[in-house]
Parts: sequence; C-alpha cells; structure tokens
Amino acid sequence: MRPTAAIPLTHIPDAVAEIERTSAMGLGAILLPEGPAHALLVAGSTTRCGRPHRRTGCRSSFTSPPAGWKVREETSKTATTVKALMTAVNMGKGQLTDAMVSSRTMGGGNTGAASPQRIIADLVSGGVCERFGDLHFNLVEFSAGWLVSYIGFMDRSWRTGIGQDPDWWLGFWDDARPPGDQPAMGRLFAVNAKWPWPLKPSEYVQRQIHVQFADDPVAVKARHITGLSTIMWGNDYPHAEGTFRSSAECIAENFEGVSDEDRAAILGGTLAGNRRLRPEQEAGYGLMARNFDRDPILAAYHLWIDNGWEDCADGLAAVTSIIRVRQVLTRRADQILAPIGLTFSRYEVLVHLYFNDGELPLAQLGKRLQIHQTSITGLVDKLEAQGLIRRTRHPTDRRSTIAQLTPAGQHLVTKAIRRLNADLFRDIGLSGDEVQVLFTVLTKMRHSWGDLDVDLDLTSSKPS
Repeated sequence: MRPTAAIPLTHIPDAVAEIERTSAMGLGAILLPEGPAHALLVAGSTTRCGRPHRRTGCRSSFTSPPAGWKVREETSKTATTVKALMTAVNMGKGQLTDAMVSSRTMGGGNTGAASPQRIIADLVSGGVCERFGDLHFNLVEFSAGWLVSYIGFMDRSWRTGIGQDPDWWLGFWDDARPPGDQPAMGRLFAVNAKWPWPLKPSEYVQRQIHVQFADDPVAVKARHITGLSTIMWGNDYPHAEGTFRSSAECIAENFEGVSDEDRAAILGGTLAGNRRLRPEQEAGYGLMARNFDRDPILAAYHLWIDNGWEDCADGLAAVTSIIRVRQVLTRRADQILAPIGLTFSRYEVLVHLYFNDGELPLAQLGKRLQIHQTSITGLVDKLEAQGLIRRTRHPTDRRSTIAQLTPAGQHLVTKAIRRLNADLFRDIGLSGDEVQVLFTVLTKMRHSWGDLDVDLDLTSSKPS
C-alpha cells in the first residue's frame, strides 16, 4: 500500500504548504477533489501549487467522490450526490417511467464523463501539462470508455477540418459600414489555428493523463487509439459499485484477447510507474530502479516489492522478461521472413520437414514442434495453399497423413534459413559467451519444468 495525501484546494497557499509537509513525511502522491472549480484552481495556480508538487516528486490523483463541505443543497456537491444516489435507490423500488429509464440509460449509475473531461481540458488547455511535463495526473472512479472519442474531439477543435473553408465568414453585415470595417463579421474557423501550446491536446493526455476504470471493455479495446498508459484498472474497493467481489472474473472479461504486455501495464505497471518510489528507495534497487516509467516489467517488479513480495519479485521479472523476449524475437523473425511469404511458425514446419528427408507424419510433426494438433493442421493448410507442402497417405498406416515438402518448399526453406542466419541467429544482441550462458540457463530451466525428459550435461560449453 502507498499512502496518498488528500489536499483541499479551497486556499492555494495552504495547499502548497500541505503538499510540502506531506512530501517530507514520505507520501508519494496527492489526492485532489473532483470538480471544475478545483481543476481551474490547479490550472490557474501552477506556479504556486505545481512547482512544489513537481519538486517533491508527488503524483496527482483527481477522485470522483464529492468534494463539497457546505450543507445547503444548492451549493453542496455532497448533498446533490447523495440525493442522486437515493433517487437511484427509489427507482429500484417501484414502476419505472420513461423519463427514469432515459435518465438511467444516460448515466448508468456511474459518474458522468463531463467532470473528468473538464478536468482534462483545464489541465491541458491551461498549460499545466506543458509547463510541468513531468507531472502525472490520475483520474479515479470515472470509467474510461469516453476517452477515445474525447481526445479526438479535442484535437479536432484546434485544426481546420476536412472540407472546412478557413475563409468562411459568418456574422451580421452592417450596410452602414464599409466592407473593410465589419466588426460583427468574422471567420468561423479562425480560432482553430490558435491553439497556444506546442503539442496537440491528445499528446499531452497520452503523456501525462491516466484514467482509472473498473469494468469498461470499451476502454481496453480503445487503448491503441488513446495510448496504453492513459488507462488503469482498479476494482474500486470498497464502494458498492466496485468490482472487488469478482475481480478475477471482471479482469477475464475486460481483458479477453489482450497481450500479456498490455495487460501488465493496465493492471498495475502504469500505476506503479506513476507512483514512483522515493529516490533513496530507488537507489537501493540498483539496475532495477532505472527506466521505471518506460518498462512495465520493471514497474511490476517495483510493485511486487512495494506489496511485500520481495522473495517473488526476481522470479516475476525473469518470467515476464522471458515471455517478452519471446514476443520480440518472434516479431523480428516474422519481419525477416515476411518478404518471402513466411511467418516463423510456418518456417518451423518447413525446417523440420527439410531436416527429416522432406517428410513427416502430421502427428509426429506436432510432437516435435510441441504444439497442439489443431495448430499443426492450420499451419499445414496454409503451407499447402502456398504450394510449399502436400499431404499424402501413409504407405502402411491408413489412419496417418504425411506432410511432404514440394520442390518449391525445399527452395524456400533454404532461402529462409539463410535469411535467419544472417539477420537473427548470428547476432542476437549478446556476446558469444553470454549466448552460451543464456542457453545453458534456459535449458536447465526447461529441464526443471519437465520440458526435457533426458539427462543433461550442462558443464560442456559447446557440442563437439
């Protein structure tokens, strides 16, 4: 657990003093109340509130729970929010009217998007993100599916759109004035070219804004547009609308088909990077403390240590690094083979046939490649369609099918071997000794997990 300091913004000098006081106590983030007025205070007071915030290394979080302290309903956000919650409770008791159904459909019982959109607009448009580029802002309990369209609208507001005439004039023509003196006339889209900051609004969002969600598959699917670091998952414990009672089920549904790398970032890596450790803590972790914000694996490593799982942190980093390296190498191999119409998976089928007299039963081929028979069938189908292999009946076992290399397949696999030798296998970014150590360690690991059922001599460096 990482403590966070709740900072009221009703009086900026007091807020500045409180940020400095809580940072000296070791707190790594501050919690600011929701509300356009409070966001405007931040946007308009960066020289007073933002500088100590950055100097102390804190991170900001805006939260959706009510921030008002007044008792009169017309001025109290707390009272109006409680009233809205009770309205939802009462709606569940009786017959719904069309207006109730419409209202519920619009809100869905969640905080609307208007408030976080205003906070983002104030921070980005007010120049906070430009002047304090190393500050990060987490918007908590707002959901995030709305973000993908919002960043598009922000950018579009500050450019001349497709088909829009920059010289389109609009207003009220005064016949009593000469054509060159028409103060009530103006170019409709002139404002679009007056964005005052060097980056687009969406670029500031992708660099510094992070929106938390609990159950929002749309936000996950839109991560390739909004940017991976813009969304963070949290189960909203202990609120009634939270998903903490079924977090595993919620994650499984929201992250179906999501890569391990993206999943790790959204589920904790980005947040861990934002809630960076204090410098004296970072120094104790040596190499693992560096590049924290740029590597989700290092972020997860620190997160494990923060949660008291130090004895598992090295294993976590090793396992996730191996999985990531596999992804990187597979992608590189696919890039090398793409010009000749192959993927690395199809190449593996061809090379096993090539070094086994050009043919193997499909069942044996699957065992050698250590993949399921269904996957072998799919790969063989694609290679057969390319004219690189053909299926034949086994001469003695009518239940078995043999995959045979065609002349075209033999020619192509030799070309693939030459390409991979030259562009990947000869240099994987390690020295010769490092490659040998890596191979030995990985072989030992495979053996310990039962992936190899032979006795190994790991003392020899190279086969003779």
